[in-house]
Amino acid sequence: MMQDVLNVALVVNRFYPEIGGAEINLYHQAKTLAKTCQVTVICPNRLALPASEQRDGFSIIRYPDLLNWRRHTPNLNKVTFCPQIFWHLLKHPYDIVHAFPSINRNNQLALWAAKLSGKKFILSSFDFLDYQELLNRHGAVTEQFLHEYRPNFKATWFLKHCDHIFAISFKEVEFFKRFNPNVSYSPVPISPDEFEQPVENPRSKWNVKPSDFVFLVLGRVADIKGQDIALEAFISVKDQLPDAKLVFAGRTDYESVFVKQLKERVDAARASDRVIFTHELPRAEVLGWLKYSQAHIIPVRFMNSGAVVIESWMSGLPVIQSDAVDPNLVQPGVNGYLFKNQDIKGLSQSLVHAYTNRSELPKLGSRGKALVKSEYTYERLIQDYLKVYHELT
Repeated sequence: MMQDVLNVALVVNRFYPEIGGAEINLYHQAKTLAKTCQVTVICPNRLALPASEQRDGFSIIRYPDLLNWRRHTPNLNKVTFCPQIFWHLLKHPYDIVHAFPSINRNNQLALWAAKLSGKKFILSSFDFLDYQELLNRHGAVTEQFLHEYRPNFKATWFLKHCDHIFAISFKEVEFFKRFNPNVSYSPVPISPDEFEQPVENPRSKWNVKPSDFVFLVLGRVADIKGQDIALEAFISVKDQLPDAKLVFAGRTDYESVFVKQLKERVDAARASDRVIFTHELPRAEVLGWLKYSQAHIIPVRFMNSGAVVIESWMSGLPVIQSDAVDPNLVQPGVNGYLFKNQDIKGLSQSLVHAYTNRSELPKLGSRGKALVKSEYTYERLIQDYLKVYHELT
């Protein structure tokens, strides 16, 4: 019998106030879901925060990570193990256990607890595989790799026993359907209100003139993100873009060797006055760059969805995007520009086109914004969740 208010547990590997795209995404999901459901977020305690608290209409429970036995903070380990999650879910009367962002030890415990206690279990996959690790190991990651991938027995069993799976990319939707028919596409949403607040222009802080044309590349600096592709394209045509700047806005502490190589290339090209590395930024400054740039380059070698495209459009900023992004929402010349994955020449041509046709860029950004407001909000995502929740219960 369907209950009026569903009791939902969200099991996550990281959560706000940790700062990152996924952390912010899950925070807004919990906040929006709490408007119609009783919500408890369960996560590792990575920042020595209170073991439990109430926030924005939902509960947060943080358990110690046994793999971090020295209690280092912040705990930045990708892999965590919190056995208390199993016992908590086993004894509390949740209707739905919804786990993010992939198969991991804690989510395996959550699945077992749900099955043993008769609860419905849902997985939302942000990235089924560690694509950065695969890139490091194989030198490339293609869609064919996922098509040919055969998960081990444990992962296969896990996927088959989920009551539903959400995936943020079309290729992962098709992948999961090999093991489970109950799979849905899950758009990566944004909160429109956040982008409609006034924000400070960050240009003066970084000695960027009001008249400069800014190509933004937002996100942590990492090989899979393709900042080297953007840099090479920019350097190859920089003389055709006399007042243009290339701004890498994001953390630089993930891959120090890669970052060092980028900076050496900038020096070798005598472009240090044209290329900026901001390092980690507060959220307000990120929003400032999105608002006060002219175009956002997304040069990734491989990416499942990601909020950067949606955030750009919500800021009215058009994108110049690699066709490696899945799902690909760009219609060339309508809401942005496309170039083939790792095609430096193709990207450089797009940079020149955007620069010389700058008057059309706001129109492209506004068309993208209209799509976001209709299809990519948290309210729309939670509607999809609730439909599945009620079907299961």
